[in-house]
Amino acid sequence: MDTEALLQYLQLNPEQYRKLQNLDANYEQQMDELFASEQDRKSMWKAMRALVRDKESQIRACLNEEQQQRYSALRQQQQLQRKQSGDRHH
Repeated sequence: MDTEALLQYLQLNPEQYRKLQNLDANYEQQMDELFASEQDRKSMWKAMRALVRDKESQIRACLNEEQQQRYSALRQQQQLQRKQSGDRHH
């Protein structure tokens, strides 16, 4: 989910929104650098998963308790949808 959608869903205040925009830009740049690297596929995916976990942690640090609960519920819903979508393709 992009920052604009999170703004609405989590009712972010302007400071939280700015922080999440900066996080997105930073991690997008890191992902681009990772994909441009000459790492083997396995190493690249491992590094990418670490980046995603780090980003999730930093997003949660910007949120209050209620927003964290809503964000967790959203993430669980997204994971379930991905799993269901993946199950249909196999």
